[in-house]
Amino acid sequence: MKDAKRLTIAVGHTGHELGVTRPRASTSVLEQLVRDARAQLHTPLSRRTVSWFTNDRSPNEPSAQEQESPRFLAPLPPWRQDGSMPTPDGPPPAVDTTPDRPLAGFRHAGVPQAALTAELADRREAVAQLGEAMRDLTSFTIGSEVPVDVLRAVAEDARRLAATLAERQRRLDEPSSVDDLQRGQRWFNPVVGRGNPIAPPMLVEIVDGAAIGSCTLDWRWEGPPTYAHGGISAMLLDQIMGYAAAAAGHPGLTARLEVRYRSTVPLGQPLRLHARLIDVLGVRAALEGSISLASAPDAPLVTAEGRFLALRREQAKRLFGARSADPDQVT
Repeated sequence: MKDAKRLTIAVGHTGHELGVTRPRASTSVLEQLVRDARAQLHTPLSRRTVSWFTNDRSPNEPSAQEQESPRFLAPLPPWRQDGSMPTPDGPPPAVDTTPDRPLAGFRHAGVPQAALTAELADRREAVAQLGEAMRDLTSFTIGSEVPVDVLRAVAEDARRLAATLAERQRRLDEPSSVDDLQRGQRWFNPVVGRGNPIAPPMLVEIVDGAAIGSCTLDWRWEGPPTYAHGGISAMLLDQIMGYAAAAAGHPGLTARLEVRYRSTVPLGQPLRLHARLIDVLGVRAALEGSISLASAPDAPLVTAEGRFLALRREQAKRLFGARSADPDQVT
């Protein structure tokens, strides 16, 4: 990895490096990357050139710039629900409990359902572990107040790790080997994807036809100091309403999304999302959703109404036909 711009492409697009068409990284390489990333976080400064924790500010402590800024409102809450830091051993093995979400246009697209083999399960676990390690890395990046020379040394280490991932890349138009498009399981989805460094990730369950989500936001989504950016609220609601539409038998693409911000969404506090189908208008499904604190589910902070469009045969064929085994089968 020669420069920071290329690093941004590799990390920001979660594995999509434009123009690269090499085979995918093996599970063993992903597992080694997890070990390397966590070693960077936990090796003492006396044993290497970088210590991620040396002179770090705590999640409740403002940065040096914020301490001098009149815009700083309050100490940042812990980015982990219990305020804990990750451990060197990493998270427990990944268990995918996310419900299926049929994707609009893929029901009869000729895409086979993925067989859950031991190899696929192993790779999914490695992908989830790497995603968790990268979430730790980005959160610590934002919270770190280590000296400048340490920041530069960590940047070099990050470029080295990114170069390893860049050695084998799928095309931008090629689905991930761990995804199941037939069932709508997307491991790099920016909201629920266990392998995506920018995903919270939100956990989803279907209860009595409604979609219920839970997540805790950290510094990665900060807008106003100590509060979430309004854009992440819209993205979370779009995702949870998509699950509700699919659960009701009306999967579709978002055609309209109206968001009302009733109050700020705090960082570091468990959130509850709720969405349900309220009407079906021809090919459009009408849904409503909300975000609230898990401790106060009846006091919504953000609400939304959405319209999800069921794709006609020709629309689905135009959008997704190239990805199917037989484009004429797209309905």
